[in-house]
Amino acid sequence: MRVTGSSQRLWHGLTTTSCCLLAVVLGGTSIAGTMEARINSIFGTQSSKVVSVNSGETESRVYFQSGFASAQELVDYRENLNKQIEAEGSVLLKNENNALPLGTGGVNVTVFGIGGVSPVYAGAQGGGVIKNTDQIVPIYQVFTESGIHINETVREWYRKTGIPENCVIDSTGRDGSVTTSGPWDNEKVELATRSRGALEADASAAFEGWRDSYSSYGDAAIVMLCRLEGEGSDLEEGSLSITKEEQALIDEAKQNFDKVIVILNGSAAMEIEPLKQDPDIDSILWIGEPGTHGLYGVADILTGREPPSGHLPDTYAVSSVSSPAWQNAGSFTFSNAEAENLGNYGSYYLVQAEGIYLGYKYYETRYEDCVLGAGSADSAPGASNGSDSWNYDDEVSYGFGYGLSYTTFTQTLDSVEVDEENKSAAVTVTVTNTGTTAGKDAVQIYAQSPYTDYDRANQIEKAAVQLMAFDKTQTLEPGESETLTIDIDLKYLASYDYKNAKTYIMEAGDYYFSIGNGAHDALNHILAAKGMTSGEGMDYDGNAGNAYHWSKTDSDMENYSFAFDGETKITNQLEDADYNYWKPGTVTYLSRNDWSGTWSDGYDGLEATSEMIPWLTTEIYEAGSSDTSPIVTGSAETSYNLITMRGAAYDDELWESILNQMTADEMAQLVTDACEHTTPVATINYGGSLDKDGPIGYDAKFNTDTEAVYHIDGTESDYIRNYNFTTFCTEPVLAASFNPELAKERGRVNGEDSHWSGYTEIWAPGCNLHRTPYSGRNYEYFSEDAMLTNLMAAEICAEGQRYGSVAGPKHFAFNDQETNRQGVATFMNEQAAREIQLRAFEGAFLPDEGGSMGTMTAFNRVGVTHVTYSEPLQVSILRDEWGFEGYTITDFAFSDLMYPYASITSGTNAFDNMISDFSAINAESLKNDLTLLSGVRESCHRILYTYVNSNAMNGVSSNSTIVRVTPWWKAALNGISIALAALAAVSFILYLVNTRILVRNRRNKEGK
Repeated sequence: MRVTGSSQRLWHGLTTTSCCLLAVVLGGTSIAGTMEARINSIFGTQSSKVVSVNSGETESRVYFQSGFASAQELVDYRENLNKQIEAEGSVLLKNENNALPLGTGGVNVTVFGIGGVSPVYAGAQGGGVIKNTDQIVPIYQVFTESGIHINETVREWYRKTGIPENCVIDSTGRDGSVTTSGPWDNEKVELATRSRGALEADASAAFEGWRDSYSSYGDAAIVMLCRLEGEGSDLEEGSLSITKEEQALIDEAKQNFDKVIVILNGSAAMEIEPLKQDPDIDSILWIGEPGTHGLYGVADILTGREPPSGHLPDTYAVSSVSSPAWQNAGSFTFSNAEAENLGNYGSYYLVQAEGIYLGYKYYETRYEDCVLGAGSADSAPGASNGSDSWNYDDEVSYGFGYGLSYTTFTQTLDSVEVDEENKSAAVTVTVTNTGTTAGKDAVQIYAQSPYTDYDRANQIEKAAVQLMAFDKTQTLEPGESETLTIDIDLKYLASYDYKNAKTYIMEAGDYYFSIGNGAHDALNHILAAKGMTSGEGMDYDGNAGNAYHWSKTDSDMENYSFAFDGETKITNQLEDADYNYWKPGTVTYLSRNDWSGTWSDGYDGLEATSEMIPWLTTEIYEAGSSDTSPIVTGSAETSYNLITMRGAAYDDELWESILNQMTADEMAQLVTDACEHTTPVATINYGGSLDKDGPIGYDAKFNTDTEAVYHIDGTESDYIRNYNFTTFCTEPVLAASFNPELAKERGRVNGEDSHWSGYTEIWAPGCNLHRTPYSGRNYEYFSEDAMLTNLMAAEICAEGQRYGSVAGPKHFAFNDQETNRQGVATFMNEQAAREIQLRAFEGAFLPDEGGSMGTMTAFNRVGVTHVTYSEPLQVSILRDEWGFEGYTITDFAFSDLMYPYASITSGTNAFDNMISDFSAINAESLKNDLTLLSGVRESCHRILYTYVNSNAMNGVSSNSTIVRVTPWWKAALNGISIALAALAAVSFILYLVNTRILVRNRRNKEGK
């Protein structure tokens, strides 16, 4: 055998390389083993499964059933629903000269702006991101199929020149700093990823070259104004005004086209007063973010196949920084943060000094007080653009709830029946199509409570108008009418008296119910019912017939003070969330009693007091008894399967035996290892679950496990096999539809997606509020209004859970900006907390409304207490008052912020943990701390109660058992390890053989 030095080096090199690679793979395999459940969640695989031993059982093990026979049926339904929501949620704000619709016979248009090539389809990060962009139907394709032919010359310039080189924008912040955004990160044909906020190409140099093409595409000019938002950061101040690049496009359109249409693409409420006032701008259409197929709905509106029927979910202010909330939004640092070493999680705060006056409740209430000459409402403080007096028309471009149609409607308030005994009211309204085309109309019910001397004395605030309920007609032909009766729950009209009664009260006085095209229209009807006219300061005369006056003779200080169960007393729980609790007299909350004297320009430089500092820096937890014998773990006395508890009450006695069977290790793992899954529990034969974000659909694909009840089998198209459920238009679009039925259908889709993906809980809907238009995550939340959010979320959650999915509204609670979100101390008074932020969530949780069985908590603090260990929030309010029986999970968990012991014993049940260390909760610590063990056991109870009543149990029977299986990725790692080990062994042996032969040959040679 001829052996050379080069062959020896080869085998030596292969041995070394394969050993190194083997070490890397073995290390990776070890790490993967510690993250096995998380990796399974990513790939939709499992390391165990529940199998049933044949025992002759005949009952069905499919407890929740799909309404679709195939994956293709579901996809078709989803995409059509997306189109319908977008069509009903797009809002026509202006339509002069009947510029819209363009007609269905085919039109030639010129589209200006990057959005004509790459619109904003969804959010930029987080749960509102479209994960498979191949599913997006591009605007060019949609418009072409709909008979809207786009100017190719202009389009090609944007594709080849405008992207990405010229896409930069400078934004100036509150502190004067300048941030440059752009260029785009990448380009994927017509679907580019743009930087957040405003971003438009400077196309002015191209105008001359475009103009020859205008005559062939001159039916209309469409100018796209896009704003992109994303998790993790808020928009820059000033980015909601029209940029110079956008204005150049608008001017070019006006100078060269008879018909100019502006499309607003994004959730952020832009500053569009110049467009409203400009006679050369014919139409303004807000479309939000349309998702993968929503642009078909937009095209149908443009052509007239669908009439617009949406209404704004937010106030469009003349100045985006004019609201009282904005004055205390952004970054505020405790004056002693550095000296006290408060760190990243304890240094920042917010004071929600606006109280209840968020969004339209501020603008409309101040407007009424201007008309009534009350509370120094017309004074200069708060007036935008430096005006010396406050005037509604100078502050609001388009009010909350406003929207136009291609036809006209009349709404008649037929009756209001108030049932005080049952704390309800029934409002009957007749809607008539008085125009010449078919259309739908939304009926919005508003109410006004009396602002009394008692309120002034006890610092109770009352908005001049608040949304109570809504519904939508069917499509009405010209001349056709429909009568709707809408029920109102008067508990949402009661006011929270946090100073004196410390509960909800309903005072005696004059109440009004009203209908209208938005909050402002409804308020003008109320003012008309009070005898006011445009001659006395109203911007137009209302219709007193569309307002109903109800005179309540006696104050009710008792009946509204009880929780859902009718027994638990509602009282103050969040007193320490008010900064005044720590330093009395520091914060003055905005009051309609004196708009000028209570206006805040921002609470800069507040101090973290010595009493606050421990809450901002350390885990405050007192260990329990080391004698944990009262709680049994790992019991072998019983051997029940979890499925036994399906349908049993939460307090069923048998739960004790189920929980006793669990080992301490199993309990610790169930609560600490919960990032997008729950872990299997062998002692009770619970197979675990998979869970996912988010607000535009589960971030998941169709299940390919052939043993699953609902799955695809590989015969489907590539489109179906690669289909991801993150496809829908964003929550503000759904909110703008003002259609509860569409919200219900959206919930049905969550339930069906859960069946077909194999994922159970969905962390959605997002129920935080649009406190300011600059919040980076407004696209994940419905509206500035608590009741619009409340009612839409309740429909989604209730319907989704009918199919066995688990609804997880997020982010509970008070998470309304991204800046400093991790640990920011959020201060407010309890009236604002309950009537604004918490009311947005309440409907999703109440058992007779949304009935949600899950929730994801927030990153921020309520006061100085992090929400994950705020027992008043998570136990006293969520569970005791609202009757929540499900489980709570943190947002992405950090153990140095969401302290393990404090959280798990104060209402948190699971940690969305992937990278942080929660090993402090372990079998040993549980065996030596009765308080900790009790908290973990209760958390396990809640988690298991939630999932045993979900579709995670489909296919599980009373004789099921857990068996271990090897997921494909783990098998692949094992296979690679074996192959590398074999290669290393063979290489090493051949290296040894070569070495021996070389040595022998050398000796033979020397012997000669």
